[in-house]
Amino acid sequence: IQEAFVGVSDASAVAANDAAGGTLFTTVAGFIGRIMSALGSNIVGYSRQVAGAVAGTVYSKLFQHVSVRDFGAVGDGVTLDTAAVAAAIAYAKANGYTRIYFPKGCYLISNLLIKDLSGFILFGDGATYKLDPTKGTVIRFAGSSGYSVLFDSCSSFEVKDIWFSYTSAAFTGDLVQLDNTAGLDTNSGEFTRCMFSGETAAAANCTNLLRPKKCYQIDATSCLFLRGGVGVGIYSYTNILNIRRCQFQGITYKPIYAYTGSIECINIYMNTFEPRSNGMAAAFDAAPAVYVFSMSYMSNWHGDVGTAGGGAWLRLTGCRGLEVAGNTFGQSGGGTDDYALDLNECNGVSIHGNHCEDKFIKFSGQCLGGDVYGNNVGVDIIKNPQYAVNFSFRNNNGLASSNWRARVYSTTNQLLTASTYSPVLFGAEFYDTANIHSTTVNTSRLTVPAYGGTSTVRLLFGFTLGAANGKAFVQIRKNGGTIVAQLRVPLDTVDNVIGQIAVEDTCVAGDFYELYINPSVGIPVVGGAYVASDTFGSISRINTGD
Repeated sequence: IQEAFVGVSDASAVAANDAAGGTLFTTVAGFIGRIMSALGSNIVGYSRQVAGAVAGTVYSKLFQHVSVRDFGAVGDGVTLDTAAVAAAIAYAKANGYTRIYFPKGCYLISNLLIKDLSGFILFGDGATYKLDPTKGTVIRFAGSSGYSVLFDSCSSFEVKDIWFSYTSAAFTGDLVQLDNTAGLDTNSGEFTRCMFSGETAAAANCTNLLRPKKCYQIDATSCLFLRGGVGVGIYSYTNILNIRRCQFQGITYKPIYAYTGSIECINIYMNTFEPRSNGMAAAFDAAPAVYVFSMSYMSNWHGDVGTAGGGAWLRLTGCRGLEVAGNTFGQSGGGTDDYALDLNECNGVSIHGNHCEDKFIKFSGQCLGGDVYGNNVGVDIIKNPQYAVNFSFRNNNGLASSNWRARVYSTTNQLLTASTYSPVLFGAEFYDTANIHSTTVNTSRLTVPAYGGTSTVRLLFGFTLGAANGKAFVQIRKNGGTIVAQLRVPLDTVDNVIGQIAVEDTCVAGDFYELYINPSVGIPVVGGAYVASDTFGSISRINTGD
């Protein structure tokens, strides 16, 4: 204080310093007035009482971040704060500040454009999960069209602890957008512990709560998406999108939806997906014209669905490189097309380590190259397995329908009539995963199971014919009449003749196959317990690696 009071005799100088807030004071009243003024923080020192602390002023401490309140934002949920928030962001950008603070309050915002900003953090005092706009930090959309906030050509930014909300039931725009309208693709951005939602049950018609477009390396972490048409709506040229540890509840259309173009490197993991507001299943879906390149869908939880006709939790048309692993799929609905996964034109697929309480996979179109293994499935149905080309189904619990097979053999000799085609009877089974064969009725038949759909099967029959002079004709027949494979076998007068006949064929549920033999003389087909040398038959749905 002594240093502030100097011998100033000129009256104008005294007035200029005492009244206008200079640095020299002639009265205690002038000094106290300065401290109490809006500029007082400039002369009050600040230093944390720890070794090595750097001394400064209260002003320098306060301006380690920029508060929107310092630029006129009221935060009462009624006053429009768009201009004040824009002024705070502009000041931070012009003066090299990177932290922009939204203190506790409800800030009414409309069409706030944040453009060409790099290396910044927008943060608040928390996004309340109790849907109470009087607690935490809320950015409330003021209108019924347009957007609340648009991040345009921004990079290396983080938005955390803020609730982005809207109240109008008529709002059908996008709540928060990421885009590149002219310049740099928005990139390297993260939303952490944020909430995106309507504030009431009536406010649930927003098209997209978060809409990334023309951007890359965008993360949504530990966020809540509630009351909107789409939680995260993905548009073209969005690459390296990571959605993790988020919750999706009360979504009216799709929690995550890819609208247009092609998107690359999508990682969705450790999220919670509750059924849509209508009770139907949906987690990720893509429009038919959208191609997804490299998608990882892992460790997500999906709630039970009580409404039929909801479709799939995960639906993809045109994916190249897909991993679905470690997820729990609740019931997907009672409809005939309600499955956990619905895949169409998906190539390079790995599905493993999932728990599914309902129907597992529907192939809606041809998918090339895949491995389905180590899954636990509650309802034994794979729909349209004929579309799964070069797929391997292995070591799945409760999923016999994907890899049904049987191997049977003759237990006794069967005398064949000369010059007559006779079906070979099989009295025992090495294995039968799907009631393909009966040991009491029509024992010659290997029948495609009811859930087999349209499939490609591999058939192999081995036979041992007794010693005789002449020849035999061997056929594999479908449904008792159609010959799908045949060969001619010369007989031997001294030794038994051992042979095999095999074929791959397309079939539908209920088709059956038999081995027919027509010898030129009456001979036995040798039966016994040794499949390597005696007569046997096998059928299996074709899987890669079989």
